[in-house]
Amino acid sequence: MSQNNTDAMTDERTETKTHTQSVSGDNLIPGDKIAARLVAPNMSLYGQRIHPAAPESDDEPKTQLFCGTATDSYRDSNSAILVDPETKTLIRATKINTDWAIQKPPEWTVKAVGDRVAVENGTVHDWGDEERVNDETSWVEGWAEVTFHELAQQNQVAADGRQLNGTSLFLKNDWLGIEATAEITLED
Repeated sequence: MSQNNTDAMTDERTETKTHTQSVSGDNLIPGDKIAARLVAPNMSLYGQRIHPAAPESDDEPKTQLFCGTATDSYRDSNSAILVDPETKTLIRATKINTDWAIQKPPEWTVKAVGDRVAVENGTVHDWGDEERVNDETSWVEGWAEVTFHELAQQNQVAADGRQLNGTSLFLKNDWLGIEATAEITLED
């Protein structure tokens, strides 16, 4: 089994940072904070300025990561797999949607970093048109691996629904009618 990237990164840097102007997935460690303005809510907004005071303003940085799983701005907190297409890095992170009245903009907190999704306890809840297999965990891991590899390449993926709650991943393919859940970790 490969070493968890989280362990490797902590050997290089142990003090956490807050990234407000720029961020690179391969320089993150658990505990780092990422300004929400650097994270696009989806792949189509990657590389754009999503919160500019003036759209032509160079003051606002362009997004440098995007959410690879769905988030809900109406929830108090979100978990997501963030994707850095430049470094092909995956970041498991959480965000508390803070109250703007306290003048603290929302930020993502890094929980884990890696370049592949490893699955534990994968379960397929609805096979749709697919043929059943004996080892559901391996099958779900393969689906997750292809899905997030394609996202890191900025390609469309074969999982219409991608949600993360803590370390629980939900995948859904509407066209084939397949649904699966799994506990995940990120690894090199």
